[in-house]
Amino acid sequence: MMKQSLLSLVACSVALSSSSSLAPALSLWNGTQLVNAVALVEDSSSFIAPDPLPAALPDAAVTWDCKGSTLCWSLAPRDCDTAARLSDVNAIYTTKGVAPNVGVCFGHCGIFVQRPACTVDGQALKNGYDGIRDFGCKRCGSEHQDDGCLVTVNYVTGC
Repeated sequence: MMKQSLLSLVACSVALSSSSSLAPALSLWNGTQLVNAVALVEDSSSFIAPDPLPAALPDAAVTWDCKGSTLCWSLAPRDCDTAARLSDVNAIYTTKGVAPNVGVCFGHCGIFVQRPACTVDGQALKNGYDGIRDFGCKRCGSEHQDDGCLVTVNYVTGC
């Protein structure tokens, strides 16, 4: 039943949103240095559907979504693969503190933790990215963690 409801939600979701705004800068590692990148923030009705939709959704499908910036269509998946490889499994990515390091980026792809007072290690960041891809998201998306935090893949500028 939940799988059918999710498929209905995906099928009925809005593909692009015209109400985007810039979010505060994200401190992301680009393989050389920390940079202040910016992602677009979407309203709650925006949704970029996976292309194509997964034939069979995993049992815990509610753990992931394929939401993201209206610019996700232009995101090169290979940039995200490169960004994921930049994640240090021994690093801590957090939204806590004065100058937090929230994730990694390459090109226009950012992979980062979201929500206030959230922390993940580098392995969790990589696992979140893999989970988003395994779910069927080709470009942008988020993994919803048990503690309410998100590991997000999204279009960023400034990387």
